[in-house]
Amino acid sequence: MPQKKLGLALGGGGSRALCHLGVLTALENAGIEIHAVAGNSMGALIGAVYAHRGDAAQTRSEVAQFFTANRAFTERKGDGLTRGNGVFTYAKRCLRSLAISLVLSFRNGFLRGNPCAKAIAALAPAIKIEDLPLPFASVALNLTDGKLENFTAGDLRPALTAGTNIGVVFKPFAWRGKMYIDAAPVRSVPAAEARALGVEVVLAVDIRSSLPENYAVQNGMDVVMRLEQIESKMLNDQTLAAADLVVRPPVSQIFWGDFSRAAEIIAIGEQATNAALPQLRRLLAAEDN
Repeated sequence: MPQKKLGLALGGGGSRALCHLGVLTALENAGIEIHAVAGNSMGALIGAVYAHRGDAAQTRSEVAQFFTANRAFTERKGDGLTRGNGVFTYAKRCLRSLAISLVLSFRNGFLRGNPCAKAIAALAPAIKIEDLPLPFASVALNLTDGKLENFTAGDLRPALTAGTNIGVVFKPFAWRGKMYIDAAPVRSVPAAEARALGVEVVLAVDIRSSLPENYAVQNGMDVVMRLEQIESKMLNDQTLAAADLVVRPPVSQIFWGDFSRAAEIIAIGEQATNAALPQLRRLLAAEDN
């Protein structure tokens, strides 16, 4: 029976998104053809490389080699302030909140540069999205108009740059008279955008962190952060309804800025996809009612 057209929706998540390389590997090894890819943030970058190359092994090699060979990506281990409830940890969290508030009072991003810009220049081709061999979509949040934008045509590199600028962390990306950031707060996994590319089955890869339970509210910044977490989760859970199958590789405990564990992350993505293959095959082979 002919396979139905499969589209991938690859979620964002910094280094955790390297698990998408394992997803691509598992699908290729299983002989399952991919007909379109939509992605957010790092998921979009990896999806774009695959849409250009059309080969999971080559995509895996190029992306993994770039990030593991670049010290700017492998030396970030996190600040450790998300764990522990001691007085010292609490004091450090308060000082960090104060520092962030002061910095953001004078500029629109905590860090001036987006390190993903180098990755995009090195890995993504300088072509139009519509010229990629596979249909492709990348999402970004337009701060100027307050809209989610879905890029399916036009220059590829700036579209990817627009969608990898993590809000507040990096300065918004100015492009075509608009200001753009990562769409993660409202569309971490672009399942509907993948389906709009003309496929019949959407496999979504969700690498969001689970909502922490027993959240300790110790200051006003904790309240703000908790509200953002709840709102984002509810919005993104709703958008995942557009997917036929959702794979959730267990990578949430890995710091999003640490690429030194690339091999481990890729293997986790491959294992999670292999476990979902029987269900995916049924979806691809199912006859229309």
